[in-house]
Amino acid sequence: VFLGVKKDFDVMYLDKKDSKKLEAYCGIGYKLPLHCTGLGKALLMQYTPSQIRDLYQDQELISLTPYSITSVDKLIEEVEENKKRGYSIDDEENKENVICVAAPIYDYRNKIIASISTSWNKKDKSLMTINALGVMQAASKISKRMGYLER
Repeated sequence: VFLGVKKDFDVMYLDKKDSKKLEAYCGIGYKLPLHCTGLGKALLMQYTPSQIRDLYQDQELISLTPYSITSVDKLIEEVEENKKRGYSIDDEENKENVICVAAPIYDYRNKIIASISTSWNKKDKSLMTINALGVMQAASKISKRMGYLER
């Protein structure tokens, strides 16, 4: 399980809880591009398509794996899907053979201030639903403690 915040065009990892099944691939303070991670794409859920386009106007979307998003249009499309779903997915975009789901954490102003995620080996794709529900529930609990009132 990971907790992260937006830092420029990256997600910065603030905390983590390692699993015995999957060796963590990043540590506290580590930064990865927003567009390649579940945490990052959950953080981008606070932006409109035009705000995302403006944000990445002069920024190249680098590829970390063959599955990384490298187009702003594709990123916008995915962020809009994430908003409807309530969580984001990183399907081998950050690390091959690893899937991640993440959900945004809101504060009392209804602003996304962080995100929480969990990752697992792609061979266990059947874990998607239960892990997505888990991160959404955790994000909701944390958000409420931050003063967020669901509308």
